[in-house]
Amino acid sequence: MADLAKKPVPKSQRPRLRREKVFRDRHNPLEVLTETELLQKYRFPRWAILQLTDLINQSIAHPSGRSGAVPALLQVCLTLKYLAGGSFQDAVGENLGLHQTTVSRTLHRVLDALVELGPRYIRKPSQEEAQMQKQMFRNIAGIPDVFAAIDCIHAACDANMMFIDCISRYPGSVPDAHILHESGLYRAMERQPRDINGIILGDSSYPIREWLLTPFQMPQDIMEANFNSAHEMTRDVIRKSFTLLKKRFRSLQTGYRLDPETACKAIYSCFVLHNIALTWKIPLLEDANQEVDTALDMPDLPYQMTGFEDEQERTKTEAGMFLRCQIARGFFQ
Repeated sequence: MADLAKKPVPKSQRPRLRREKVFRDRHNPLEVLTETELLQKYRFPRWAILQLTDLINQSIAHPSGRSGAVPALLQVCLTLKYLAGGSFQDAVGENLGLHQTTVSRTLHRVLDALVELGPRYIRKPSQEEAQMQKQMFRNIAGIPDVFAAIDCIHAACDANMMFIDCISRYPGSVPDAHILHESGLYRAMERQPRDINGIILGDSSYPIREWLLTPFQMPQDIMEANFNSAHEMTRDVIRKSFTLLKKRFRSLQTGYRLDPETACKAIYSCFVLHNIALTWKIPLLEDANQEVDTALDMPDLPYQMTGFEDEQERTKTEAGMFLRCQIARGFFQ
C-alpha cells in the first residue's frame, strides 16, 4: 500500500491551478506599444515619458484623486501625441479613450506645466559654456567669437542645435528687429557689463551690433564676400535646428486649432521638449514619407535706420559695422 501511495499522479488527474490573469490598460500606450512605436508616435521612449511625467507631475496631477480623473502619465502621453502628430483633438482623444472636452482641458494643463518648466531647459549659456560654443562655431567656417545664431519667431540656438532663447507670442508678420527688442536675450546683451561676451549671427533683417553681426548687404570686395559666405554657412545651424524641431513635432507645420494664447504655449512647449530630447539624447526616427518645410520664416526687408535714431543708437550701429569689417579683413582675405 505504501508503494502505491508513492506512484506519480497522472497529469490528466492533477488539479489545475488557475493562473491569475494580467489585465493591461489598452489606453495606456506604455503598456501596449513597443519602444520603437513610442518613439514614432510620441517622440520619446518609455523611460523618458515616465521621467517627463515626474518633472511636471505636481503641476498636472488632480489633487482630489477623484475616480475617473485622467492620470498624469496619460495627460503627458496625450500632449506628446498631439504635438508630435498634429492631429485633431478628438482623434488624439479617441486613441486614449478620452472625450474631446477632456483632451482640451488636459492640453491646457500640461502646456502650462511645460511652459513653467521652460526656463530650466531654454536658457542663455554661462560664459564658460559660451566659450565652448565659440570653438564649435569657428570650426564651421572660421568666424571667431560666435556663440549663437538667431532667426524666425525670435529663436536663438547654439552649435548643438539647442535653443537658448525663444519668443512665440508674435505672429510672423512682426519684424524680427521688433521682436528682438522685446526679448530677454537683447536685454542681456545690451546690458553693461554684458552677461555673455561674444557674437550672435543674424540675417539682414536685424540691426547690427558689436554682439549681433549681419551680412554685408552689398559686398565691396572679396573679403566681404568671403565673410558673407562664412556667415551663411555658420548661421545654417539655425535652419538645421528648425528642421529637426519640425520633424519631431509635426504640429508646428499643420498648425493649431487653439486660441492664440494656447497656440503660443503649444509652440513654446515644442521648443522645451526639443531641448529636453537633445539633453536626454533621444533619437529621432526618420520617416521617409515625412516632408518638412526646411525654410525659415518669410524674409523681412533688410533692416534700415530711419534717420531718427539717437546718438547712442547710431554709435552702437557703427561699432557693429566696424567689428564686422575688422573680422572680414582679418580672417577672410
